[in-house]
Amino acid sequence: QMWSSKRRRHCSDCPLNYFDTLMTRGGTPTLYYQFAYNILHHGVQHRVVPLPLSTNEAARVLYYNNRHPDLIYIDASHHPLDVTQDLEHFWSLLACGGGLFGDG
Repeated sequence: QMWSSKRRRHCSDCPLNYFDTLMTRGGTPTLYYQFAYNILHHGVQHRVVPLPLSTNEAARVLYYNNRHPDLIYIDASHHPLDVTQDLEHFWSLLACGGGLFGDG
C-alpha cells in the first residue's frame, strides 16, 4: 500500500496526516481562492488563467481551444514519468518563445 502508516514520516513537529490539516472548501484547497482573489485584486485576470485541473485535462483544454500561452506554470506530480509527460504535453502548446516552469 502506497500510503500505509509504515511509509509516513514520524516526527514531533509535523502532522501525521497532511490531508487532515489541509483546509478545503468544496474539496478545493482554500489557497486556490486566495490565488484567484489576488489575480482579480491586481487586475491581471486577462493575463493569468488558472486551470485547477489535472495536467492531462489542462493540456487538453488548451489544445482543443487552440490556446498557446506565453508562460505556463505546472504544479503537479514530481514522479519522473509524470514530469516527462507534462513537459511533452505543455512544451508543444507554448507560444513561440514562451516559457515553461514549475516547482521542484
